[in-house]
Amino acid sequence: MWNLFAVWEYFVAVNHDNERKFNMAAPPTNKILLTRADLPRLGLNLSPSTLLRLEAAGQFPKRVRIGAHSVAWLASEIHAHIEALAADREGG
Repeated sequence: MWNLFAVWEYFVAVNHDNERKFNMAAPPTNKILLTRADLPRLGLNLSPSTLLRLEAAGQFPKRVRIGAHSVAWLASEIHAHIEALAADREGG
């Protein structure tokens, strides 16, 4: 479990000049699946209906059903999706 200090230290790295710069990579995780509660922590503040619409349009990774009333997403696909959004922003 990450505490606030550990998260801050992960996102803020010290370079050779002792100046602080942000490391925008996702924190390392041993989680394979991400739930709806995990998505906002990654900057994905999307409503359930928006997630369904984006999934149906092929613009968001497909969910995995993990129970009768529970869904999750593969962490690798979510991180790849975020990287693709950043690449699209940089490229265009």
